[in-house]
Amino acid sequence: MSLPRLLVLTDRRQSEAAGRLLPETVAAAVGAGARAVVFREKDLPGPQRRELAASACDAARGGRALMLVASDIALAHAVGAAGVHLAATDPWPDAGQVGDLVVGRSCHTVDDVAAAGLCRAAYVTLSPVHHSPSKPDYGPPLHLDGLAAGTRAPGAPPVYALGGVRAGRAAPCIDAGAAGVAVMGSAMGAADPAAVITALLAELGPATVLLVHGGLGEIDAHRFWAEPGVVSALEASGRRVLAPDRLTDPASWFAEGDHLAAAVAREPAPVAVVAGSNGCSAAVRLAADHPHLVRRLVLCWPATDADRTMRGVDDRELTVLDVPTAVIPADPEDPYHERATAERLASLIPGARLLGGTPASPRPDFGPARARFVATALAAIAPW
Repeated sequence: MSLPRLLVLTDRRQSEAAGRLLPETVAAAVGAGARAVVFREKDLPGPQRRELAASACDAARGGRALMLVASDIALAHAVGAAGVHLAATDPWPDAGQVGDLVVGRSCHTVDDVAAAGLCRAAYVTLSPVHHSPSKPDYGPPLHLDGLAAGTRAPGAPPVYALGGVRAGRAAPCIDAGAAGVAVMGSAMGAADPAAVITALLAELGPATVLLVHGGLGEIDAHRFWAEPGVVSALEASGRRVLAPDRLTDPASWFAEGDHLAAAVAREPAPVAVVAGSNGCSAAVRLAADHPHLVRRLVLCWPATDADRTMRGVDDRELTVLDVPTAVIPADPEDPYHERATAERLASLIPGARLLGGTPASPRPDFGPARARFVATALAAIAPW
């Protein structure tokens, strides 16, 4: 599992000093787009820590974010967390203890990073990069040169810069070689943690749109999205655009969803997914199986199947899909893209909106309608 570029570490004391319970701050952070939270609070007695961890984990999952638990593998398993974050002095756990948890480690020197690499850590934090008001006793700042040295340690896992990171300091950390940044006090103690997260994500990269092309192996992303001008039009709107080719001979629709997940796993925030025709099935599999990666879903000209509403997805799964969704029918419709299919999808997915139709790409009549389609799609992923 790849982690996003931004990790949020918890500190209940700073959160409470700002007038919020910790789960409220977690909810604000993930609501603004944070996709991974590390639950700390190691000073709490066991029962209290478990109760707070469960509440924080619920808040993270409510925003489709991953939760990692600091230093306690049993607690991570108990609350359904995705991983465990080990302190620099924690012993490395046995594989049988870990199961399918992601394991990361706190590091404070280049040698720490190299040692974590030998243990096959999934990631490390390296701190303090700058002076850290939250952790003033963790030694002198490494500065960007020290961070860069850590990223070049032999066998280094992905390195997250921690300590004194705030808006304006995230991009230089990436330029120094960091895979991402981790923040604690700047978010936990903020008057408006959502604004802090929004600013950091904007600095880490522009909002991303994932385009998922149609077809069943006979067409690629370039012919479906680039040649008709959709990629360039979305980029002109200020969006970062990813348009990967789908698998040409997938083992299953689940494999298609996993393939798309790998394409966006390192994006700093959940992406908006715009899918066309049979690509809608792959996009819904992505949203259903990897919900923390998807912020909005736009299903364009969904393909009609004789046996079910959507290939690769059960109707039951559609009725519990928890991603804001819009559906754009094909207009004019054809036997492969019937309006009734779009209407049924909109009726099954909770809260889905049925928008005005357009010709389907890459039909010849799509060209004159491209601007209208792009405007409709952009409106569907707003506000963002």
